[in-house]
Amino acid sequence: MRVTAFAAVAALFLATPVTAQEALNVPWLLQAVDADAATWSATVERCVTEFGAAAVTDRHVVDALGYLLRAEELRPVGADVPLPDAETLEQIRTLLTSADEFLGRHLRGEVYRFPAQFAYPPAPPPPGVEPPPPGPTPLALRALVDTGLQTDGWMVAERILVGCRWLPYQELAPLVERAAIVWHHQEAVEVIAQGRVRSGHVEAAGLLLLIHQRGWIGRESGLVTGWERWSDERVARGTPYMIAKCAGASDAGRLVRAFTQMTGRELPELEPWSLQRHREIYQAARDVVAELDDTLPPLIDPDWDPDAEVVAVLRGAWYETTLRAQIERVQDPAAEPRELRVALQRLLFEDTDESRAAVEEQVRVGERWLTIAWSLDLVEQLSPEWAAELRSVALDRLLDDPEGAARLTEAIFEAKERRTIETLVSLTGAVDAAQMTDAFGELALAHRDLIHNNEMSFYPLRNAICAWGMIDHAEAAEFFLWLLSSDSEAQRNVGIFAVGELGAAEAVPGLVALMVPEEQHAGASSIITALGKIDADVARDAIIEAIAALPEDREYCSSVTVVACRGCGINHYQGDRAWRFGMWGVVAPDVPAFAARVLEKIDEICALSTNEQIVRSAQNRAEMIRNALARPGRTFSGPPPPPPAPPPR
Repeated sequence: MRVTAFAAVAALFLATPVTAQEALNVPWLLQAVDADAATWSATVERCVTEFGAAAVTDRHVVDALGYLLRAEELRPVGADVPLPDAETLEQIRTLLTSADEFLGRHLRGEVYRFPAQFAYPPAPPPPGVEPPPPGPTPLALRALVDTGLQTDGWMVAERILVGCRWLPYQELAPLVERAAIVWHHQEAVEVIAQGRVRSGHVEAAGLLLLIHQRGWIGRESGLVTGWERWSDERVARGTPYMIAKCAGASDAGRLVRAFTQMTGRELPELEPWSLQRHREIYQAARDVVAELDDTLPPLIDPDWDPDAEVVAVLRGAWYETTLRAQIERVQDPAAEPRELRVALQRLLFEDTDESRAAVEEQVRVGERWLTIAWSLDLVEQLSPEWAAELRSVALDRLLDDPEGAARLTEAIFEAKERRTIETLVSLTGAVDAAQMTDAFGELALAHRDLIHNNEMSFYPLRNAICAWGMIDHAEAAEFFLWLLSSDSEAQRNVGIFAVGELGAAEAVPGLVALMVPEEQHAGASSIITALGKIDADVARDAIIEAIAALPEDREYCSSVTVVACRGCGINHYQGDRAWRFGMWGVVAPDVPAFAARVLEKIDEICALSTNEQIVRSAQNRAEMIRNALARPGRTFSGPPPPPPAPPPR
């Protein structure tokens, strides 16, 4: 057999060790595209072997390998694969060139955005037509699956799952199962929900992901709303538990609709939404599952291998959904706060003597006052007739505890929700509240980090300010107003944030005096944000005056127009979430009048600025305000005013 010059050089390349970075040798692959099937196959195999080894620790290499996967789908490896037509060969060359450019940018350390996913969503087949089976499994896909099974980096595995989620190859099953077991990976949801991968124990992995979901989001809901594509009615068995974990009507709505489709049974109406209505829906779903117990398939399919890891993990996770497991979790001092909250809510949803006794035990002897506060808050909403009795128990414990003030302070620092802080503050009548406010002041004076929700230190500080304002608003405002004149920039920043959170109108002159945009646009932005939280005409006037102060500063213009939009009732964060991130603002009492002043100043930015991005952003904000004015009633205010401090007991 005649050996071509290229084949000889290719054989030398395949016999020579190369580094991982050189493994995807695009020039050789580009020449091999036009070569015979054996040369193309050998070149791809060598590249996949070398490059796959580097992909275990490098998600960028995974992306580059994905390009080769798509090229290999256009020209599969194999001895008898015919040479594709000219158009297909050109597509392969384009893919390989893109891979070379992408990997080159990565190796040079350049910032990049994720490339297109490895496989595009396939077009749905015509009605009544079965989609064709996939061809031979690409070597690059096998390398990607092996990489996902070997890597310890969740970002590497995530990138593989993102890229492969539309592919129908059954070899993906082990990777999906591992993602469900090790990472509870959300990206595995889409692979399962599509129903294209059916081998292995993918269905068990999907059920495991549903049980482990930590807050309902669109990708996880795909497992429920598309349950008929990948599973059967066994999903209904876990639905009551998932309903109990939901946070509100929008999350529970998907579950309720899917549950009705699975079982043919209607559940109570979602609206008007309340925690009591949430409990009614949960109890109704639980009773339906109990009634249909003989007709619904078991959660663990008898045909599944009982020794398979994902099946064993699913069995353990299913036990964790039982009432007994919820009681054990509440009694476990090492339980995670998120899981504790879910367990307490589930116990009160059950509303049995056993579940109520477990909640009462927490209030009587529990060591974590954050958990006690959650218990009191949930009881207040679900069983108000019982709330006074439990609150009295908690107050008696604090009266007898010399460390009571310190325990409440620690719980306030750990709280995630405003309601929780309100509950803890309502107990301060049984302790020396001065000890708590002293601790809040010490925390504020010692704070040195940025005042930003990306910093973990932000949340205890925000909670301390919020709690102090509830205990003694005048004292808190006086303290933080004093910080505005501190010689320490860090303390001034704390003061700026705090007087805004407290809505202290008396701080407006001090804030305006500190705002010198030309010297520190970042500081000016934080001052404007604080002004936006103060319900006073003088604060709104200051915001209007500041809007066009720096028409060439992109960050400043963005910050000030966002605050102005909040005053017009436009906020991307709503309700408690806006407070949680410090991204709230007070809506002007006369929105049309305030909006007209804002729009006039935005027009001034557009006239003065020479920066196209600033002008375009300002015009977009102006359009948002005009659209909001056309839809009256769609306004979102900040947190409610703080409740009065409890009287001493």
